[in-house]
Amino acid sequence: MYNLPTPLSNGKRVIRIKKMKSFSIRKSMILSLILLGTLIVITSQYCDMTDYECYYREYNSIMHTGKVGLTHIFEPGYVALSYIGASLGIPFEVFYAVYMSITLLLLFDFYRKQVKSPFFPLLLFIIFPYINYVQQIRSALGTAIVLQGLDGLIANRENAKRKYLILVCIATLLQISNVVLVGFILLDKISCKMLEKVVGLILIIGPIAYQPLTKLIVFILTEVPFLNRLLHNINSDLKVSKFSLVNIVLFFLLYLLLMVLRHTSSNLSIKTVNLYKLSLMSVSTIFFVVVTANAYRIAVMLLPIIYITLIKLSSKQHGLVRIAINTGVLLFGGVMLYVYWGPHNTEMHYILTQVMWKVHP
Repeated sequence: MYNLPTPLSNGKRVIRIKKMKSFSIRKSMILSLILLGTLIVITSQYCDMTDYECYYREYNSIMHTGKVGLTHIFEPGYVALSYIGASLGIPFEVFYAVYMSITLLLLFDFYRKQVKSPFFPLLLFIIFPYINYVQQIRSALGTAIVLQGLDGLIANRENAKRKYLILVCIATLLQISNVVLVGFILLDKISCKMLEKVVGLILIIGPIAYQPLTKLIVFILTEVPFLNRLLHNINSDLKVSKFSLVNIVLFFLLYLLLMVLRHTSSNLSIKTVNLYKLSLMSVSTIFFVVVTANAYRIAVMLLPIIYITLIKLSSKQHGLVRIAINTGVLLFGGVMLYVYWGPHNTEMHYILTQVMWKVHP
């Protein structure tokens, strides 16, 4: 005969499980915050990148002359924040550290709302695309703000769309490219099957049709005078496109992995299904924006959404399958880091061989 557990032993077991869960969450949050703090300190001291130096000079220009030399490039939201910091006499390094602290904590808060332990998603984010966030600071804060609105869309909350649109507008004041994220508001109008087909076609036809279609658009709009600057940028992007076989393979594998995990998982919550749809939309958005030289770094801002989805879907798998998936996602982050920021990248080569060994401007 088996000894049945007494009510007291059951109570003790429940208390023990609750303590273990609370310890796991607390430990994860402490480790994550320590990691965030370390990254912010390191970044504020040694992030001597091209864009960083541009922000540095413009901020000091505001502080000493009250003028912005790149007003035609910087959006009003970022200029306003810079004016506030400069008028208070805050050094750029401090302004930058506070700015990135808010960005990373907003991102961490999004992770915390989606998964029980945000430490692993944060690790993936640090591998890639953290280096993009610390350089593209306008897009980074804008994306982090938009993610706060996405949480409501994922959970199908009331008035979530209104809040999301407001946050997209705020994000656009920091970086105009965030306006492309307004398309996510159609989340509840598109089915998984439709998205899978559309994104699949984009990934297959996109590599073939991108350049011919772009050249056709340029040819048609050549006679429109006020589009000269836009057409010039499009032509420049065609010449120095980051579009390559590596990008095609990486994003297609990501798309296939998401689909396989979705169709091998059962009893998925509405939040997980919505995350899956967001990830498919993110894959197509990233894929298209990556082909332009001017915005390829901005595109990877959406990768945290995909990482979260992969982790949630892999949690439905068992044993070695889950380990293999998580390892594969880590490798994906590493490969992406190498592709975009490896020594073969002209800008990174310059940073590693020149900028890092010079005194800060």
